[in-house]
Amino acid sequence: MDGTTENRLVGNQAALGAAVLALGFAAIAAIPAPWPAGRDDATESVVAPRSGPRDAWTEADRLAALAGDLDPAERKARFIELVLPIVIEANEAILAERAVVEAFGRRLAAGIALAPPERAAFERIKRRYDVASDHVGVLLRRVDAIPVSLALAQAALESGWGTSRFAREANALFGERTWQAGVGLVPEARAETESFEVRAFRDLAASVRSYMANLNGGDTYRAFRAERARQRRAGAVLDGERLAGTMLAYAEQGAEYVERVRAIMRDNDLGAHDRLRQLFAVAGPAPDPRT
Repeated sequence: MDGTTENRLVGNQAALGAAVLALGFAAIAAIPAPWPAGRDDATESVVAPRSGPRDAWTEADRLAALAGDLDPAERKARFIELVLPIVIEANEAILAERAVVEAFGRRLAAGIALAPPERAAFERIKRRYDVASDHVGVLLRRVDAIPVSLALAQAALESGWGTSRFAREANALFGERTWQAGVGLVPEARAETESFEVRAFRDLAASVRSYMANLNGGDTYRAFRAERARQRRAGAVLDGERLAGTMLAYAEQGAEYVERVRAIMRDNDLGAHDRLRQLFAVAGPAPDPRT
């Protein structure tokens, strides 16, 4: 390679790096914080579906319609049509953050100090994922996508394909509990000795972001993050069905719950969404095994 070509490649790499960082900064600024629980995400009851062409319906209209007199196959198709783009958008926001973290990691590994705006962005991401260390591998274990198949299957199971009271009245797709009074709905079958509510959300996107934040940051899901990191190191597309096996603590049913999630994946070929979303195949530096 001659000097001119080498200089051109170096310049292109620098320009690409700057573009990634600029894109990442914009994405980070635009991502709504998924916690603390209950703040700014409470919602009023969803209205009944209105008349008119479906392409003019609001999200609330489409959600309410799922509880109508639909063939089960049609209900499932409409549910996926509604939730799939929200899951993809939330994942793409996380992966934009991941690209920024990877870029910062390369800078730090080369002994290059982060400029003040870069350091500020790095600290915002660390706070979002509750990581104190500057160790990029520790952070990358948390800053990563959730397989579309897993998110769709859990949303379908927890919300009854969008027909549950919690989905219709509180935009709650994943049955997340909160012990902060007044920010959710009280389950009708809740025992008198219990005090939890099912958390309510401003919209479905807020519910999806909260679910992803839970899996990416909660201590309960360390096994999920460890298996996802193993798949990343292997250079594979994230396998939602395998990762479902780490959801034993998500519901009281344990292993039975995992099998129900996997059955929804298989019966509705949700794994196809993982295979089609090639963005999940982009592996970063191997995450640190300590977290």
